[in-house]
Amino acid sequence: YTVTHSLNSRDVACQVYHTSNYDTVHVDVTRATVNTVEVAFGQSVTDGDYKILITKTKIKYGTKFPIRS
Repeated sequence: YTVTHSLNSRDVACQVYHTSNYDTVHVDVTRATVNTVEVAFGQSVTDGDYKILITKTKIKYGTKFPIRS
């Protein structure tokens, strides 16, 4: 599914949840353009069963955050 958010940024946080029980659903999100994200589910879904929350994040450019396991 392609979702248009029109936030003019790839620095967005996305969360998908089920509309019947409000449980968060883990999906693959690709920040395709500065105004769209692509959401891939692991199984087939029915239109209207899920909603996505998209928030523009504030990133300090030039700041590096180490990722450690």
